[in-house]
Amino acid sequence: MKKLAITLAVLALPAPAFADTASLYREGKFAEAAKTGAQEATPESQTFAARSLLALAAFRTADKARAIAICNEAAELADKALAARPGYGPAILQKGIAVGYVAKLERSQGKGKAARKLMDEARTALPNDAIAWAALGGWHGEAVATLGGFLANAALGAKKAEATRAFETALTKPGAGAAVPTYYAFTLLSLDADNAPRAEALLAQAAKAAPGDAFDTMLKRQAAQVLPLLQKKDVAGARALAKRLQPFGTLV
Repeated sequence: MKKLAITLAVLALPAPAFADTASLYREGKFAEAAKTGAQEATPESQTFAARSLLALAAFRTADKARAIAICNEAAELADKALAARPGYGPAILQKGIAVGYVAKLERSQGKGKAARKLMDEARTALPNDAIAWAALGGWHGEAVATLGGFLANAALGAKKAEATRAFETALTKPGAGAAVPTYYAFTLLSLDADNAPRAEALLAQAAKAAPGDAFDTMLKRQAAQVLPLLQKKDVAGARALAKRLQPFGTLV
């Protein structure tokens, strides 16, 4: 795996002096946020840097090996944040997402289990965090969609009912925005074509949501792309497009 400094040098534009990492992230300047967050070296900034790297890996990286390397570096940043502040929920969540992404790209059951453990820890630490609940729902849903219900449960302990429960809980939490209903809808479409009516309702909800940051805005745009297909009853087309739009949708 390449060193963090190498990746950031390639990915990041020159960061403005005294830039606020969280602000850069909210503005969608993910490369700059990753660089600045690593340089600021506080648990908060390192966590935002990890989050920024994961956005770059999931949606702006066309090479699988490169995406894996970036995810691993995001996990390293989360580890640095946790070394400075043990039990810091946001860092646990970003590490869980990073490990889950690598598990998806490498098709690793071991890393999939490790990601589940971290996501459970994040949900416990952040009981009112919409993204923490949605990440757990996505873990269950994606495992079932990939392996089938029986194998996903036997190999990983993943269950479709748990995916639904976690996502429905996420919708009730502050900060659900457009990202949570979009992610939920795409997960439902990956599980079964019969979920199309519920997915359509969720995407309509996402289309009306006020985005909280650039990432939320990106997911809102994705919802706007898939929703018309469902409204026209083109379920097959909606499922295919949703799959492409999901993290690493063109790589796996």
